[in-house]
Amino acid sequence: MSSHEDVDNGCFRLVKAALPHADVHFNPDKAPRVSAGGYAEIKRGESVLIDTELGQLRYIYERKVPCVVMGYESATLTRDQFVDRMLVSIGDAVEANRRLNFDGQDRCDWVDLDVPDPDDATADGAETVGGALFYFVVTYGTANPLK
Repeated sequence: MSSHEDVDNGCFRLVKAALPHADVHFNPDKAPRVSAGGYAEIKRGESVLIDTELGQLRYIYERKVPCVVMGYESATLTRDQFVDRMLVSIGDAVEANRRLNFDGQDRCDWVDLDVPDPDDATADGAETVGGALFYFVVTYGTANPLK
């Protein structure tokens, strides 16, 4: 698996672990169905070369991986509070796993988060869903840009 695919997969695994009751998808083909536990979607990231180390050749990339989270109002939380709890859980998971380490393998040098952009969504005849878009900002290096 290439480094950039590995980073995307690491972000997906992190969100899936942080939101065990939500439906979590990677690059879905169709529109989401938001369940009572919430919904999260990781899309393919985009990498930008930020540095090159020449001693032992290493290309350093910053990859922005978009994530959308959505949730309905519950008996005890407004939709904004529900989405906020989802975001806090993901933030806690990032703080605990800055290198996207799964199965003893680091997938990056560092992962951080951009500030979320909240946005409600509605469908015809459906209840309004609270949502937010944010980006994982992942720094990683590789000796081969295609690998």
